[in-house]
Amino acid sequence: MIREIKLVGQKMVAYSEVLICGVLFFLLTGGPILTQAATPSQAASPSQAPVQKASTSDLFKIPIHNAKGEKMTLEQYQGKPILLVNIATRCGFTPQLKGLEALHNRYSARGLVVLGVPSNDFGGQTPEANEEVLSFCQSNFGVSFPVLEKVVVKGADKHPLFQQVIAQDPAQAEIKWNFEKFLLGPDGRLVKRFLSAVEPESAELTSAIEALLK
Repeated sequence: MIREIKLVGQKMVAYSEVLICGVLFFLLTGGPILTQAATPSQAASPSQAPVQKASTSDLFKIPIHNAKGEKMTLEQYQGKPILLVNIATRCGFTPQLKGLEALHNRYSARGLVVLGVPSNDFGGQTPEANEEVLSFCQSNFGVSFPVLEKVVVKGADKHPLFQQVIAQDPAQAEIKWNFEKFLLGPDGRLVKRFLSAVEPESAELTSAIEALLK
């Protein structure tokens, strides 16, 4: 009887975390989650200063660390499509880590690189240290794709990697929540951007990946 009560309590806590994540998302984004793709007709918000665009080749030279603290760049991935995702450990979208791992298993042999970059910018939903984030992803979702260090992904202090990627979006719109997905071409060019609700294994995302791998 006591064990059953404990199990029910655990489920209620898990449900509460998902519900809180959804409410925070709605309040911060102002409405339902839609797929966002860069279109020429989009313009930067008047209150948001445009970011200077650099050559896409510069993206591969930006220094960053992996989750183990080792300094690196994305140069090792130049020439391959990259799916860059700002991940979190305590978000309602965290189960998407399983789908991202499925994409890695399905397409890595054909060249796709899935990169998870933790962020604590949205509701404080990634409070763990870098190696704890990596351990969480591996032990709970079997993640084997690269997980990088926790960085800031929005606002004036966002990491140069995300500055560079977002600068390629004609709207230069800030990331709205955890698990936005940026599909980059082999040259580092932003091909398409997907908001949080787009599942990793959805036809919408996989078709865009397939088009790059042809």
